[in-house]
Formats: sequence, C-alpha cells, structure tokens
Amino acid sequence: MSNINFPSGNNFKDQNEEILTSRRIIEDGKLILQMETIEETMNNCIDTENVNDGIYFIDKLLEVSPYNSDFWHKKGILLNLDFKFENAIICFEKALTLNPGDVEIYLEKSVAEEGLELNMEAISSLEKVLELEPQNEEAFYNLGLIAFRLNDFVKAKECFFKTLNLNNEYNEIYFDLASCEESLGNYNSALNFIDKYIEVNPYDESAWYNKSVFLSVINRKEEALNSLEFALAINDEFPQAWFNKGVISAELGLLHLSIEYFNNALKYDPSDENTYINLANVHKELNDYENAIKNFSITLNLNKENTKAYLGRADCYTILGKYNLALIDYNQLLRFSNNNKEALLGKAEIEYLIGNLNFAWDTFAKIIKIDPENINANLKFSQINFELGNYDIAIKSFYKCIELDDNNYLPYYYLAKIFKIKGDKNKVKYFSGLAVKFKPVSNNNR
Repeated sequence: MSNINFPSGNNFKDQNEEILTSRRIIEDGKLILQMETIEETMNNCIDTENVNDGIYFIDKLLEVSPYNSDFWHKKGILLNLDFKFENAIICFEKALTLNPGDVEIYLEKSVAEEGLELNMEAISSLEKVLELEPQNEEAFYNLGLIAFRLNDFVKAKECFFKTLNLNNEYNEIYFDLASCEESLGNYNSALNFIDKYIEVNPYDESAWYNKSVFLSVINRKEEALNSLEFALAINDEFPQAWFNKGVISAELGLLHLSIEYFNNALKYDPSDENTYINLANVHKELNDYENAIKNFSITLNLNKENTKAYLGRADCYTILGKYNLALIDYNQLLRFSNNNKEALLGKAEIEYLIGNLNFAWDTFAKIIKIDPENINANLKFSQINFELGNYDIAIKSFYKCIELDDNNYLPYYYLAKIFKIKGDKNKVKYFSGLAVKFKPVSNNNR
C-alpha cells in the first residue's frame, strides 16, 4: 500500500497541506488504497483538536470500515472535543460492542458521561475499567474527581491516594488532596499536602495562594501574607491574591496598607464588587465616610441588590447626619428584602430620631412580628406608645419587655410614669422601687 509521509511538527502550513492532500485522496477515490494516510491525518486532527476536519475523515473511514472499533472510538473522542456528549456516547457504545475489553473506550465514555452530569454512569464506566485493569491510575484519579464534585471528600481522598500508590510521581494529586482536606476542615493536613505540591511546583501562584488561605484560617496571618508575597512575585497581576492580602492586612489592623492592596486588586479586576465593599468598610473603619460612601455606591452600581452595601452606606449617611439619604437606602433594600431586620431597625431608629413617631411605630411593630423576642425593638416600641399617649398599649408592651429581661430598669421606670399619669399611687411606688433597684450605678455616683 502506498502512503504519503507528512512532515512532523505543529506547523499550521504543513497541517493544512496534509488536510488538503488527504481530501484530494478521498475525492480521487483512493481512500481504500491509502487508508493509513487518512487515518494518520485524522489522528493529527484529534491531536490538534481540529474537530471539523477530523469528523470528515473519520466518517469517510467508517463508510469503508463500519465495524472498526478504533474508528468508532476516535469519532467519540472528536465528538467529546466538540462537547457533543450524547452522540459521543453512542459512538463509544458501538465501539464497545465490537471490542468490549478496551479500557480506553470506557475512559473516554466516562468523560462524555461526566459532560452530561451522568455521574453514576461515569462511575460505572470507570469501575469497569478497574475490573479490566485493576491498576489503572487514570480511572482512580477520575473517580476521585467525580467524588470531589459530589462532595464525597473522604472517597475522593481514598481514590487520590490509590493513584499516588500506583504512580508516586503524580505530584498534581497533592493539590487535589489539599483541596479535599480544606473541604473537610482539616487545614493543617491541607497545608502539609500543598507544601508537598509546592516542593515540586514552586512557581505555581495558585498553590501559594491556596497555602495563604489555609494559613489564614488557622490564624497564622503573617505567614499567610508571606505566601501571598510568593504568589505575587510569580504573578503580580493576580487580583485574588491582592484582594486576600487586603483582607488579611485589615484583620491585622494594617488599614492603610489594606487600602493599597485592594486598589491593586482593582487594577486587574476592576469589576469585583467584593473588593469595592471591603475597600468601603476599611474607609468606614478609618472614619473616612465620604470615601466609604463612594465605594459602597460603586458596589451598588455593580450589584443593585448588595445588602451589605446598602446597610454600610446607610450607616455612613446616619453618622454624617444625612438621615433622608439613609432612609432612602433602607427603603431601597427593603424593596427586595422586605424582612431584613438590620434594615428595618436602621429605618425605625431614623424615623424615631427625626420625630416620625407613627412611621417608627409601624416599623418597630413589623420588627416585633418578625422577631418577637427582640428586646431593643420591644423597648423602643413601648417608648413610642408612651410618647404617643397610647398608655394601655404601652403598659402591655412594657410588661412584655419585663418578661424578656426583668433586670432592665427602663420598663419599670416608664410604668411608674404611666401609673403616675393614671393616678395609681401603689403601682407608682412599686415600679419606682424596681426602677431604682435595677438602674445601673454610674462610676460618678460611687
């Protein structure tokens, strides 16, 4: 059989010539005479992920050799590359009817099944591989990946260890084992595995980043910062590393440095709302309310339903005495989160502060309905009823406050005032005594 020898290498021009030559062979009706040449071209299409040409050649080969298991297998691989997993599975099943003992077909079939999220079917295919070839490291590794995705981290670890036992040079698995331990909350063990991975892959910024996460969780913050320094030395355009550096620095009280790191993160990921809201919170902690408001506002431009940004900005407005703007933020938040207790409390406090007692009454009533045992809301609701002259409701409400906290002097104090208005001297005396008994003693009176 005469065959054409193509030059090796990945040169695009050579590949294009190879494809054109192979197409001419088919068009000239010489496919059967030069099947090996066409098959070689098809295999090169798989290697370069040239799906369209690869499918053309494999279909031509199947026309003349429909019972060739390898051809059906190769067509399935090409369809996997094209994400046409259902059609790929059909091809793999045809290949297996012709050659039921080929572990490579089962491995590729499991890839298609995973692509369709048919996890149990993929597991079954991989277990079949292990029946045929009990020491197949790829099958164990892929079973570990599926178990990890299914949150069965213990099973995933077991599979990854089996892979390592079969191939102790498979160093990437240490990264996977670290991820399993992280998911199980075993951060010291995760550190051990990520260090083993880093020994072989010292220039992997993601590994140094993950190490910093593990160190931070176990409160080794300074070491976590050092790991982030390594990650950024490898890739200084790593926004998540800058972000975490900002977070850890803020936790250590290095607020001005934290601002610098968050700004660096935004250079490389200018649309990350988490960075903006963290930047806003640091400015707020520094009492730089204008810059805090600016960054809370940018966060809300990126996500109009960011609860923390509304609450943070409203708090800044309240501190600055811009009560109407704070109310707008609380009301905006309550439009899509109508039972948000923090927003309701903030709104109610401002309504009370600016003298809108009826509005404040409604809002505190709603809070109590959502959270009946909220002592602060019950106290404020009771005080508002007193101020509005709703004495009977106030009495009942203050009694409830005493049920919730019988050591707080305020309910007794107000009840004494109400009963004085009502002319009940005995109760005035009784509640006045309790108010004096439970009132905190200030240092100045000692």
